[in-house]
Amino acid sequence: MGQVKAFYTLLGTRKVLELKTYEGDLPVICLFLKNEDEYAASQLKEDQYVNIKGKCVGTSAYNFIKGVKIEVESVKPGKE
Repeated sequence: MGQVKAFYTLLGTRKVLELKTYEGDLPVICLFLKNEDEYAASQLKEDQYVNIKGKCVGTSAYNFIKGVKIEVESVKPGKE
């Protein structure tokens, strides 16, 4: 479970969901493999809790993005 920081377009092409982290930590960036997961993430609001299921691909995958990357398998709104 995490808390939404923002949903935005990265480099003008790729939609991503960023989760809140502690100050100084690397950002956690969720990358979507399916359109329905991308749409579900787009409906989330800042500070909303979310359950993400996926595969962590580390920090070196997708070198154009700084942070820890997760390839999302499912997105569901969470409860605090």
